[in-house]
Amino acid sequence: MKIRNKKGLYALIAAGAGLGAFAIVLAVVALILAQFQTQMTSGGFAFNITGQGLSGLLSMANFIGIIAIALVGVYLMGLVIRQFVGFGGGRAAGL
Repeated sequence: MKIRNKKGLYALIAAGAGLGAFAIVLAVVALILAQFQTQMTSGGFAFNITGQGLSGLLSMANFIGIIAIALVGVYLMGLVIRQFVGFGGGRAAGL
């Protein structure tokens, strides 16, 4: 089967690259916050704020896998729908 339109595939690759870059930025920011927190006094305002920032980043990072699965699911649904709709101008086959 020859793929005639590769826009969807390129969009999925771009979304995956963006998601990877987002994960790298999350990791770097978490490392910076953890380093700041080690220099703070325990129980202080700044220590508590950096701790809340770290927990927020952790909860955001937990969703990266779910987002990746959703992206792949959308791509696969697009492939299935394209097979049923056909390639002729977006009209459903037989209509």
